[in-house]
Amino acid sequence: MEQLKSYASIVVVLIAGILLQIILVWADCKDTPGKAAVRFTKAYYGLDPSMREDLCTKTLDAAGGNVVENYIRQISKEAENRGFGPNYMKHILYNIETHTHRMDDGTAEVRITAKRRVSINPVYALVAKFFLIGETYKVDERLTVVKEDGRWKVCGEPFSL
Repeated sequence: MEQLKSYASIVVVLIAGILLQIILVWADCKDTPGKAAVRFTKAYYGLDPSMREDLCTKTLDAAGGNVVENYIRQISKEAENRGFGPNYMKHILYNIETHTHRMDDGTAEVRITAKRRVSINPVYALVAKFFLIGETYKVDERLTVVKEDGRWKVCGEPFSL
């Protein structure tokens, strides 16, 4: 009987832990203005064309629908003028912090702060950080985020896009 009580307490703790994990995973899957801002910022500095998915319709229509392509072309041209490939202009973000100020149910302002470092390839940023080589740049920007089609999207002129 004593042995059954010790097993019962272990089983109860395991079930409680599993339920807590399920609740936390479910809560983390919810789209928020902060997550949208981080997703967009990472794509922006990584020169990832997927940033288009995180821009609102108003911003996408600003330059005839080619805002993202024009930006990536401009950055690639700048890299070429400096004698580098387009990958040289990619950056990786770390120490990301966000502060969200909700204006109403469909609009929010997100202040995002982070540090960025050149990331020619994924290993480069880690090696540069470990050996303290390369420059670290600060990112401190306020992004307007709106709820459009059930998703939070960045609107306005983010990072002078």
